[in-house]
Amino acid sequence: MLWELALGKPTLGPMGMAVIGGLITSWLLTLVLIPVVFTYMDGLQIWIFNLMRGKGNRGRASEGNIESPNGRVKIGK
Repeated sequence: MLWELALGKPTLGPMGMAVIGGLITSWLLTLVLIPVVFTYMDGLQIWIFNLMRGKGNRGRASEGNIESPNGRVKIGK
């Protein structure tokens, strides 16, 4: 459709550009932008969860493990 301008159908050229532009835009949104946004939102969710639990920015310790003040995880209670 994009190259129809050379074949004598000047009305199909802009439509072809719109279709190809839409395909490129949807590809970028689906495969690039959305995964990046989800990755950042996941990190933000973990940071807020740790902030609410009073751990600040020290990371995650699994259930049953105690985190010492120097950042090392002690196994068990």
